[in-house]
Amino acid sequence: MNTVITKSNEVRVYDPDYAVLAISDIGDCIVITDSGEIIVNQGNPITWPADATDGMQAIVDVKAGTLRFAYDGWPRAHTEFVVSNYVEDSAPVHVLDLIKEWPTDGTRPAVLVSPPGFSWRHHDGGVWSLCGMNGDSEFFEGHWLNYHENKKKYAAPITGTKHDHGKPILGAVPPHAELAVGRVLTFGAEKYARGNWDKVEDHENRYMDAALRHLNAHRRGELTDSESGESHLAHAACCILFMLDKQERS
Repeated sequence: MNTVITKSNEVRVYDPDYAVLAISDIGDCIVITDSGEIIVNQGNPITWPADATDGMQAIVDVKAGTLRFAYDGWPRAHTEFVVSNYVEDSAPVHVLDLIKEWPTDGTRPAVLVSPPGFSWRHHDGGVWSLCGMNGDSEFFEGHWLNYHENKKKYAAPITGTKHDHGKPILGAVPPHAELAVGRVLTFGAEKYARGNWDKVEDHENRYMDAALRHLNAHRRGELTDSESGESHLAHAACCILFMLDKQERS
């Protein structure tokens, strides 16, 4: 595979047979082979190293977003270029990707543009085909249509569906406060019994009083309850949650 870096700092990967075909669409770019040799340096934007010349060896570390140029000399020199927009696992470009519209019988040969390495051939009945100059490939309109249809079919990611719009985002509950409330509930379950709070008579008044006592202690500067060792605010939150739960159920 050949690595192509565009003027916008985008890294693409192409099949070697078609890498050069895409240059006319891409514009200014550098093309680097698997072995690290720069085979095309078109435009040389000023953001690239000045010594990025044809034939220079380059090490492409696209995972780290770095293109490192190196040349033998004394002392041995290295120049790094940071790739800001690396697209991993880019699909190789097929020659059929370069054809935007298939010619018809009314198309004049003079206006047909052939991709490099290919030529258009006219057949009886107004049929056109795209032929490789080495004779190893020939594409008709049906191939072109099927190629793009399959590309659309398999391009969409296969993912599950979950309709969450309008539903509570429980993950937005502050985690540290949730943990503090959990510790107070654990203390209460060990002291009385799990779920005992739901059996308390005169529920509303008694938990309102308890919440106010804990809030009052906090206002006086007493941060933790002397019995549980937990925050008075966490105790008050538990009391409010008990009342809120009753209200929501009713």
